[in-house]
Amino acid sequence: MFIKIIIPLIIISILIFLWLKHRQLHNFSNEISKEWFDIRILFQERNDCIINMINTIKDFAKNETIIFEEAIGSINRFRAAVASADLNKANLIEKQLLSSIEALINLEALYPEIGGSDVFKDYRQQINNVNKLLKKATDSYNSLVANYNNTIKEFPFIITSKIFKLKPMKFYRVEYSIMEDSIKST
Repeated sequence: MFIKIIIPLIIISILIFLWLKHRQLHNFSNEISKEWFDIRILFQERNDCIINMINTIKDFAKNETIIFEEAIGSINRFRAAVASADLNKANLIEKQLLSSIEALINLEALYPEIGGSDVFKDYRQQINNVNKLLKKATDSYNSLVANYNNTIKEFPFIITSKIFKLKPMKFYRVEYSIMEDSIKST
């Protein structure tokens, strides 16, 4: 009689335990998704600033259409990669986009009137500020991903992660030195 009660209680306890661990991992995954959403918002804000900067520069440097087209193309490819959550592709295109930003900023040397434009300076500062926020956000995202990836490999979470086929998440890597050097504060 005693065994008939204990065995079902043990089974129920194990199931509840696994369910609770799964909920913890699910909440962890939701935190990572929220962080990625915040990063996407910052990417959009930066892309909007870049487009506004391009429109401002176009007034001064009408002959630089190749630079403008490359920047717009990079933005569009980057948006698509971010929307599809393809982190490897987004990372590669992010590097191209940062090179495009650098090329836009370098137009200031060729066209001094651009550097004198308060609108240009304002957009440059906005992009710099957003890049700083992106650095913090991607650091936070990567920290959460590292914690999640470590957690699903530890007992008792490893049991839950194997049962529910949870996989490690990917990091988002960007070369911050390029980001920081590409836009200088005025």
